[in-house]
Amino acid sequence: MKKLISMLLAIVMVLGLFTACGANTNTDTSSVQSIQSKEPDKKEDVKLATLMGPTGMGMAYLLDAAKKGEAQNNYDFTVYSGPEEVTAKLVSGQIDIAALPTNAAATLYNKSNGKVKIIALNTLGVLYLVTKGDSIKDVSDLKGKTIYVSGQGATPEYALTYVLNENGLKVGTDVKLDFTYANHDDLVAFAASGKADVVLLPEPKVTALLTKNAELKVAFDLNDLWTDAVKDTENKDSIIAMGCIAVNTAFAESKPQAVAKFLEEYEASVKKVNDDHTAASQVIAEVGIVPAAPVALKALPRCNIVCITDNEMKDKINAFYNVLYTANPASVGGKLPDDNFYYIG
Repeated sequence: MKKLISMLLAIVMVLGLFTACGANTNTDTSSVQSIQSKEPDKKEDVKLATLMGPTGMGMAYLLDAAKKGEAQNNYDFTVYSGPEEVTAKLVSGQIDIAALPTNAAATLYNKSNGKVKIIALNTLGVLYLVTKGDSIKDVSDLKGKTIYVSGQGATPEYALTYVLNENGLKVGTDVKLDFTYANHDDLVAFAASGKADVVLLPEPKVTALLTKNAELKVAFDLNDLWTDAVKDTENKDSIIAMGCIAVNTAFAESKPQAVAKFLEEYEASVKKVNDDHTAASQVIAEVGIVPAAPVALKALPRCNIVCITDNEMKDKINAFYNVLYTANPASVGGKLPDDNFYYIG
């Protein structure tokens, strides 16, 4: 009897072991299936602002993808005519990511106590000196001239003044800067009438002007004049950086993956714009960054659209900010931005 009971107990224990093994096998399979069926990363909602003109051109394909629902984030975007419509909204969080002039971003950072950062440089120099006729062939030929500029108290004024000074031309004595026409379009209309010998304008307004008056020509690319002016100075590594991408600091800290996806898509968009100007000009017009594709097509070769991020961004813009600060501390918000201004992903 005792032997029978012992045999029955042994059988029960063996069956128990098989049952346990079976349960463990089922649990493992369930876990694998759970991992395999995991949903893809959720798209983040991003309130995006860009500007008409070169500062917004690099974003064209990203905006096109957003319209089609094909972007990695859910972008609610608006194309603005000027940065003054954007800055307060970026600080308050009504906008998460925005294209801005570089000096505006630095000023905003300083005045808001760090509520914005920059995540990329997106536009280098787009400023050109346009002259009437062929009499001006060298910077020295600008002596005694009046240069009409639509950009008082901003990068165009400070960059031009720096270049002139480095070429021995003192503003106010050797060269006069006239800021009568603060609006680019007003200056284009004035220059097209033939009443100005020299004007400083950004693209795509340069292209618009040249189509209105055949006597006018691009005499100098301010990028080239800048490079020559800084080559033997402490600012030799600087570039003219006109535009950047800024982010609301709280958004960047709470949703770094959304920022990373944006930068990935933005870089790809910039590459497509630079690889095929003809196709890009159509997309740029369709999303409302430039009114007409032919204007965008003619302007693109002179728009210097880039996507420069991380430490390279910081290194390239630091020296430029130094020039602006030296010219007028107010141009960057009263002081040079500290390291926290730069978003290093």
